[in-house]
Amino acid sequence: MKRIAWLMIGMGMFGCLAGCSKKQEPPKAAQACDLVTPQEFQAVFGAAAKVNTAAATPEKCCADAQGASVCVWLSRGIAGTSARDKSQLHVVEMVGKYPGQPDLPVGVAGLGDTAGWVENVGELFVFKGNVLLRVTVNPPDRATFEQVKTLAEKAAPRLPN
Repeated sequence: MKRIAWLMIGMGMFGCLAGCSKKQEPPKAAQACDLVTPQEFQAVFGAAAKVNTAAATPEKCCADAQGASVCVWLSRGIAGTSARDKSQLHVVEMVGKYPGQPDLPVGVAGLGDTAGWVENVGELFVFKGNVLLRVTVNPPDRATFEQVKTLAEKAAPRLPN
């Protein structure tokens, strides 16, 4: 009886060690270029739109389209500062840098938890939880609000939680 008990304990430990020895890869953190595909950039801004993968970072993915740089930005709250607070600081910094710029973005319904559009700067902000998506166009007059919103609508469902 003792042998069976020791055999069972040994097999249990071996099974535990075998299961514990497998390294599990941490989940890949979402990156900006994961939010919008090159085909989606092209569908919105025309077949000539080219994603610049050489300049892509985890936070930024840009395409050259219609003579403009169209970028998708992804940021999360860091070190006690929420994505929303970081964005509000950014908007405050931008006020007064562009003629006629409104103090706050114009609300946009149906995107994330809240969203806003700053026309003069060509930026659409989308908040989902503690994550911020920004779609920017530089120069701002090279794209319509509808184009920018369409790109944001494609990216918003892919935002990490």
